[in-house]
Amino acid sequence: MVGRFTLDPTIATEFERTIGTAMEWEGSGDTRSLSERNADALHDICAFFNANHDKDGTPRHRPHVEINLDADLLGHDRCCGSTVDGDPLSASATEAYLCDSKIQRFILSAEVPLSIGRESRTVPLDMYRAVAKRDGGCRYPGCNRKIAWCEAHHIWFWRNGGPTELANLVLLCSRHHHQIHRRDWYLKLLPGGTVMVTTPGGFTYTSEPHPKPARQVNRLQT
Repeated sequence: MVGRFTLDPTIATEFERTIGTAMEWEGSGDTRSLSERNADALHDICAFFNANHDKDGTPRHRPHVEINLDADLLGHDRCCGSTVDGDPLSASATEAYLCDSKIQRFILSAEVPLSIGRESRTVPLDMYRAVAKRDGGCRYPGCNRKIAWCEAHHIWFWRNGGPTELANLVLLCSRHHHQIHRRDWYLKLLPGGTVMVTTPGGFTYTSEPHPKPARQVNRLQT
């Protein structure tokens, strides 16, 4: 698709800055031209908006802001949460979000479904969160896209009989998700969470789960 449009200078500046922010370079092995990288950045921006807006039809019905908080801290005056990507929030920010929010329980135990088999291609919210908790972001080797940019990918393609289960899912950003669905790309989830990626040329790379950010604790000064 080729298109042309006219932008106000202020909007043009914002557009260029946004493209620059979204653009990714994956090192010496990245053979994409600047135009291709610009196009991929625009794709990522569109995919991010489509996945995170608060209108009808939002995948997984994502909230405007999603925070994680230990239930045991809810009764404390100075409780600190974190974003879905694990970045810590101050006590004041956490308290402000809790003033007008929907609280949903997420239990890290056998109560979270590990598999729904072939019942649905769509990944349930609890299962997606379990995958996100494990992976921490895009699992394509060298990619640093955070959880909010990612989609759950069936390693054994659902259309080929793959089940919707934790052991068959990994997080991929939209661009790498589309890339993996092209012919002759193979993924394998190893014990411990390591992902092995084999390219069409036969090269193999591995990806470890993203490290969790250090948790900050805000203490009331006396």
